[in-house]
Amino acid sequence: MQKIEIINLALSRLGSPTITDLKEGSDEASKAAAVWDSALESTLQAYRWGFNTGREALGLLEESPAGYPYRYRYNAPTSMLQAYEIFDETPELGKPIPFLYEDGCIFTDKENAVLVYAIRVNECSKFSPAFREALAWRLAGDMAMALTQRADFAKMCQQNFMQAIDTAKALAGNSRRAKRNIPQYLQARR
Repeated sequence: MQKIEIINLALSRLGSPTITDLKEGSDEASKAAAVWDSALESTLQAYRWGFNTGREALGLLEESPAGYPYRYRYNAPTSMLQAYEIFDETPELGKPIPFLYEDGCIFTDKENAVLVYAIRVNECSKFSPAFREALAWRLAGDMAMALTQRADFAKMCQQNFMQAIDTAKALAGNSRRAKRNIPQYLQARR
């Protein structure tokens, strides 16, 4: 499914005419173009989607940064949309570590930190079906007042967006659960 197809799904939910191009000059196309980036980013941040979750060992910038209560300052990945967790080199065995994200940097007390984060994804072919469903509802909600002048449509779309997020969580099931810290005597049995 491509960008125009997702937008047309959102427009059809509002009972609005569909479009063929974002530059076609119609009211629907201009409204969709105006809200696309914001709706995309907020939907990417609404849930920890599998297709846009990355893991990266962070590059150390400095130790004992002045004015911060943390021992290390790292560069945040340029593709990062949202930081989720910091782990050490063995995240499946460790517990998340406190951190601060500020001004493009990650501050933490963990040496050799590994960051789990949301990646900005613009390529629609990478979106999961559950994400496309949620994004279409988000777009519909963002365009509802401008295209229909009906507050009840905007509210209904927001409710359906939240329901789509809940459905995505249910579909993910146990695959999103963090592994517990396993004692060494049990690790040997694996």
